Parts: sequence; structure tokens; C-alpha cells
Amino acid sequence: MRKFLKWTGIVLAAFFVLILLCYWIISKSIDGKLNKRYSVRVENIPLETDSAGLAYGEQLFFTEGCVNCHGERGEGRMIIDDPKVGILAGRNITRGKGGLPADFNENDYLLALRHGLSRDGKPLIIMPANVYSRLADHEMACIISYCQALPPVNNTPPALQIGWLGRVLTYFNKIPFIPAELTDHNYKAPKQIKKEVTAAYGKYLAATCASCHHPDFKGGENHQPGKPQVPDITSTGHLGHWPPEQFIHIFRTGLTPEGKHLDNEDMPWQLFGHYTDDDLKALYLFLKIQ
Repeated sequence: MRKFLKWTGIVLAAFFVLILLCYWIISKSIDGKLNKRYSVRVENIPLETDSAGLAYGEQLFFTEGCVNCHGERGEGRMIIDDPKVGILAGRNITRGKGGLPADFNENDYLLALRHGLSRDGKPLIIMPANVYSRLADHEMACIISYCQALPPVNNTPPALQIGWLGRVLTYFNKIPFIPAELTDHNYKAPKQIKKEVTAAYGKYLAATCASCHHPDFKGGENHQPGKPQVPDITSTGHLGHWPPEQFIHIFRTGLTPEGKHLDNEDMPWQLFGHYTDDDLKALYLFLKIQ
């Protein structure tokens, strides 16, 4: 019995050491990715500071999901508060206390939005540049103009930290905590996108959907641990049985044709409710042929 217990202890100790070694390798890898410096070329674009540009920028601030992390006033908000996964909060992007520095300029915005990088060239945590990089210059200019015009709000969100589980999930590509890795830094965005009720324009809008519903829009595993499966939003899912009017109705009421009330935390239908009917019709046309 003593020999059995001795060898059991040795095996368990070796297993524990192996786990620690694996985590050390994972942690070093994540630290290396977070400290990597990217060299990118940012092309400045003319801002849209008139009333129409600011109004469109406000719409995009909601429909592109900026509000999810940065709050309705740009004050920053908690996203994940789980020490195992991470302490993750969107930054205060106003000029109030705890917000952006006085010299934060358009170039810094473009580094963040199009490349997921800070001004020193290092990756920003959970800044989805892989989604925003596809925005046309006109839309990007409107968003930046709107953000720069936000009234100051005094708020200091907590410093970002990736927990041990968050590091492991990031290492195995289960959570996109470092979007700069997923971004095409050589992509040349179009100057402007023609807004029309076509599948082509719907494809452009659907890039935002892909961040949760996966690039094929078929849904599946949720990026957030403990959250329900993400549904299929193509013709092979419920959408295949909905006419466009019912699809639009979802984003106006949060109620699906099957009678399901959508949880805005899981599916932010209220944000996408800022889309016009024509925007939603175009999105429907694209998803319908997937």
C-alpha cells in the first residue's frame, strides 16, 4: 500500500508540474502576442463634422456595436467581470477624467479601429478591428467625428486583465481577445459604399453579424464561456422560413415569428434597431442566399 501511495503521489505531482509547464508556455505565448509591435501605415481620411455626418456617426456607433463596450455616452462599461476569464471593460473614449488623453487624434482612432492597435503599435485587447477594418472611409470618418464630439464624462474603467482561463481560451482561439491577429492590416477600404436594397450591400452590413454568428453565419459555439449556442441566421435556420417583414419586425420588437423574446444581452436587437428598413431588407437578402 505504501508503494502504491508513493507512486500515486509521484504521478500526481508530475501531472501537476506538467499542467504548470503547459500554462507557463501558454502564458508566455499570450504575453508575446500582447507585447508584439506592429508596423502599419495609416492613411488619414477627411472627417465628417457637419450635422449629417455626426448623425450618421451616431447611428453607426450603435449599429456597429461601439456602445456595447464604450457605453451610450462613450463613458466605458464593464464587459466581463470574471477573474478567471478576465476583468475587461471598454475604455472611456470621451475627454473627461479617466478618458482619452488630450492629444488623442484621428491617427490614433484609425490605428485602433482599423488595426486594433494602440499608438505604440501594440495590440488592444478585444478591440474588434477585424470587423471595423472593412468600414468604408466615409463611415469611418463619421464614427470618428461623432466620438470626438462626445461631451466629456468622468469615469475611469478598471484596467484590463486577462485571467488564466481567458489566456487558455485565447491560446486555443476560442475567444478573440487579440483581434489585431485576425485583422488584414493591408486591406484597402473603399471610399464609400452605396446604400441600396441589394444582397451586395447586405453582405457589407453582415460583417458585424459574423463576429458572433461566425464567418459562415451558421452559428455554433459562443465566444463567451457559459453563454448559449449562437443560432444559424442563414436560409438553413429559422430565417429561411421568414419573409422580410418578419425579419424586420424582430429588430423593432425583439420578438421572433416563433414567439421567442430575444435577450438583448445575448442578441443586441435594440442596437440593430437603429438600422433603417432598407438596411434590414438588404441584410435579409444576403442572409437568405447563404
